[in-house]
Amino acid sequence: MNNHIRILVADDSDVTRNAIIKITNMVDDFEVIGEAINGEEAIQKTEELKPDIVLMDINMPIVNGLEATERISKEYPDVIVIIMSVQGGTEYLKKAMFSGAKEYIFKPFSMSELVDTVESTIKLNNERRSNMKIVRSEDKEAKFSTFFSTKGGVGKSILAFNYAIKLAAIKNKKVLLIDGDFLFGDIAVLSDKKPIKTIYDIVEDMAFESFDFLKEYITETDNGVDVLLAPRRPENAESITSDNIIKINDIVKKNYDYVIIDLGTNFNNSTLTFLDYCDEIFFITTTDLMTIKNTKIGIDVMKSLGYDDSKIKIIVNKFQKNSNVNINDLNKYLKFPIYFTIPEDRKIIENSVNIGKPVGKVKMFSKGKFEKMLIKLIETE
Repeated sequence: MNNHIRILVADDSDVTRNAIIKITNMVDDFEVIGEAINGEEAIQKTEELKPDIVLMDINMPIVNGLEATERISKEYPDVIVIIMSVQGGTEYLKKAMFSGAKEYIFKPFSMSELVDTVESTIKLNNERRSNMKIVRSEDKEAKFSTFFSTKGGVGKSILAFNYAIKLAAIKNKKVLLIDGDFLFGDIAVLSDKKPIKTIYDIVEDMAFESFDFLKEYITETDNGVDVLLAPRRPENAESITSDNIIKINDIVKKNYDYVIIDLGTNFNNSTLTFLDYCDEIFFITTTDLMTIKNTKIGIDVMKSLGYDDSKIKIIVNKFQKNSNVNINDLNKYLKFPIYFTIPEDRKIIENSVNIGKPVGKVKMFSKGKFEKMLIKLIETE
C-alpha cells in the first residue's frame, strides 16, 4: 500500500456518504474511489476497485455490514475494513472484529476522528504484516504453541496450563507458559501464584536487553514450568505493544524448548502478534451451538490472515459421545478437520482449579479421562 489511500464508502445513508467524501476531499492522501448503498454492492465494488480501505456501515439492506465484512476479509485479505455505526457496546465491537474488521468508529465522527482512525489502522496493519514477515523468516529454537478460542468457558486456560506441565514432564524439556490474555488472564490463579512481577513490568522497566534481565520477571512454579503472568490490572494491557511481544518472544525462544501461550478470546493486536509468531494454534471449541458459531467465524478470520491450515488445530473440549452434535456434523459445518477431542471430566477439573494444582496432582482423580487424553495429545505431537 502506498501513501495514497484509496477508500470505498459503504453506507445506505446519502448524508453519511456525502459527509465522508467532503472530509476526504480535504485530505491530500485520501481519495474516495467508489460508493455502495448496501453490503452486496460493497462486495462487488471491492472486487472491482480493490480499495485500500472500506468504510462499512454496520446496518445496511440486502447484505448487512458484518456479513459483507466477513466476505471481504476472506476473499480480499489485503483490504482493510473499518466498521461505522451509531451503536456502541462491546458486543458490537466483538462482532465487528470477528467478522474481520480491523477497526470500529462511532457515528457521528469528526474529520480528525476519521482521519486518525484510517491512518492509525493502516499503520498498525502495516506493522503487523512487517513483523509477520520478519518472524517467519527467522529460525526459532523453541516451539511456540498457542491456546485460543473465540468464546470463554471452553476450558482453554485449564488446557494450556495442564498441557505445559505435562509437556515438561513427558518431554523432559524447559517449558515457559505465557499468559497472553492481558485483560483477564487466569494462569496466576491456576498456578496458585500471586502476580508480583508480570509482562507489564517488563515493558515498564524496558527489560529487553537479554534473558538475564528478563528472567527476573518470570515466575517459577512447583510443577517444572516457568510462567510469565498477565498484568495485574486490565488497563495496563494497553501499554504492551506488538513490538514488546516480539522482543520478549525473541529472547525466550533461545532459552526454552517450548513456549505455550494462553490467549484471550478476541483478535486484538496482542493476540494477532502471538498468533503470527506461533508454530501451531490449538483452537479450543465445544459442541454447544454458540461456541461452534464463533469457532466458524474464528477459522474464517484466520484464513483471511493467511494462516496455513496445518497451523490451525481444532480441539473439541468437554466432548460427550451422546452429544446432539457429533464430530462428522462439526466437520461439515466448520469445513475444517477436528484434530483432537478431549472428554468431559468435571470432577477432576473442578478440584484442580479449586486447589491450584495441575490435574496430575489431584490425587483422588489422577487417573481421569482428561489427563489421559492430554498425555495422548502430547504424544501425538
